Amino acid sequence: MRGPRLVAWPPHLVVLCIGLVGGSQLGIVAQDGGADVYERGRGYIQAGDSVVALDLWISAKDSLTEAGAEDPRIGRAFVEVVAALELAAYEDVATRFFYWGLSGRTVAREPYRSEVLAEGRRTFALVDSVVAEQWAVRGEDDPVSLALAIKRFWLERDPSPTTMVNERLLEHWKRIAEARSRYRYTKRSVYGTDDRGVFFVKYGTPDRIVNGIMSVSRWEQRMIGMPQVVLDRYDKFPQFEVWRYGGLAARGFTYFLFGNDEGSGEFRHVQGVHELIPTGARSFNVSGDGAQSGGGIRGRRAVHYLEWAYYQDAARMGGPYGERADELDRIWLGRAEPHDAAMRATSFRYADADRRRLQVPRPPILSAYEDSPRSVLSAQMARILDGDEALVMVLAVSSPLWRPEVEDGELADTVELREHTGRHTVIARNHKLEEVARGDMELIDGDGTVSQLVLRHVRSLGHLTVAVEHRVDEADGVVATGEEAVDTSGVLPGHSHFTVNPPLVRRGSVSEVSDLIVGIVPQPGLLPENMPVPLLPATRLWREDLLRVYFEIYHQSAVREGDTRRFDIRLQILRRATEPSSDGEAAAATAAIVMALESVAPTGTHHLDLDLRNEKSGPLEVVLMVTDTGTGEAYVRTAPIFLLDS
Repeated sequence: MRGPRLVAWPPHLVVLCIGLVGGSQLGIVAQDGGADVYERGRGYIQAGDSVVALDLWISAKDSLTEAGAEDPRIGRAFVEVVAALELAAYEDVATRFFYWGLSGRTVAREPYRSEVLAEGRRTFALVDSVVAEQWAVRGEDDPVSLALAIKRFWLERDPSPTTMVNERLLEHWKRIAEARSRYRYTKRSVYGTDDRGVFFVKYGTPDRIVNGIMSVSRWEQRMIGMPQVVLDRYDKFPQFEVWRYGGLAARGFTYFLFGNDEGSGEFRHVQGVHELIPTGARSFNVSGDGAQSGGGIRGRRAVHYLEWAYYQDAARMGGPYGERADELDRIWLGRAEPHDAAMRATSFRYADADRRRLQVPRPPILSAYEDSPRSVLSAQMARILDGDEALVMVLAVSSPLWRPEVEDGELADTVELREHTGRHTVIARNHKLEEVARGDMELIDGDGTVSQLVLRHVRSLGHLTVAVEHRVDEADGVVATGEEAVDTSGVLPGHSHFTVNPPLVRRGSVSEVSDLIVGIVPQPGLLPENMPVPLLPATRLWREDLLRVYFEIYHQSAVREGDTRRFDIRLQILRRATEPSSDGEAAAATAAIVMALESVAPTGTHHLDLDLRNEKSGPLEVVLMVTDTGTGEAYVRTAPIFLLDS
């Protein structure tokens, strides 16, 4: 039932490899030597000898590691130099150095603590502001957790986890280097740039940029009869820049405006043109002859004159700026003179639209690595027991990209699967996220789309990565093989990541329950012969799919083999926390099972099936509660799924 064990990792090797590195005390010599090495390397960099600095740090790393230490400053500086100078020969070493510096052994002490806090700000600026703030607060009290969170952030964004280079990490630091050279009006951001640098690091180069000075020309002044007092008092000639991105919204473009707020402040990201106009212009009213008036009814506010002129400058970008410039032209240059109340309503409408536009959900990062086509992978990890032995079972189902068929030069209604070969790999890491072992998964079916791996669950196991690599033939026919064959294929990677909880333990007077494995109820004859569980593993399902939830109950050791015990079962589907209900609580979905279950000792294997046709699409959580009626002990196990639109 369990399937093959990990052949690539002999049991004694797994135990030795996954064992934690001893927490030896750091000597003063090691600490001082590390600091000296970092400063000496900085000196070489400042003198223009960056490669000498890298070689110096490489030579010093082993001695620091032997002393049980790491220097996050060296890890950061190494990847920073390699990315800025595009030293491809050092990219694999730079990746390893960056991870090495974040293993958490020294980060509670200065100056390492300050380095980790700074790196946390640089990293979590890439996610939403709530998460960034949470880590900023937590990192102050627990820099070790912050260091490991940063490390995990980048490990799980590596587009090719089976190689030594993290291309996404290198791209990130290359963007930082370019931003620092381009966007230097101020250095207020976490990257040492103005606000444009933050958007560049997050999203890369915009599709289009329009920049210049917003001002009122003499021609524009005459066009709408702008009083001279408005120019003299409120036209501050703000510098502006508009960036346009595609791919950040489901439809259309996304725009970001930068400028000198009110014409004299810092050059920063602003919500809209209204922030580039001095606040006083909203209350300063002028009558038709240019004299100051006592209220908006008898004249127009100065802000409306400037909005018309400033939108003429921003209109070169098109989009909402061009539309607003056209609307203001119609208002100002129409037959009837614009009334202040109408202008004020228009101004408020623009400002409100700008605020709402920035609240539209968008991906936190835009990268060719993260957004590139990749293989589809559904992987699951479950803690299980085999007798008294704690194990981890990993199941993976994958497929390369499907492509539409073409008939007579047009897209057909069907799809075809390209010829391919595939490989599933599991990478095991300890609680400091240091790799300790890796191995290929065992194929279950003949075509290589389903595989499994069972490994011993030692306490030091903290993280698993499941990676798939499909080599796909770009042309029709079979993938080329042999030394003389021309390789025209491309590799499409996919990967999943898991935090591993402590191992299960069979105790004398207490039962235990495995983690959940979820999937689709198989059609007759479609389940692979060697499948260890009676389902087709899947975490993304169509509404018509019948969901099967598999789990195991491990009885108390005092219960005789073949005896049964009663358990109360409650299985339900909950809306994931990412989609709270209107009252802020997680909304329960409709599917639920409540039942009494008789389980046979020593290990009862069970599965329950649920109909999802009445559920709303989106992220869901499968929640199972198993209560031992004899002891009153309750166990809760969960598994995430995603319900697709039919």
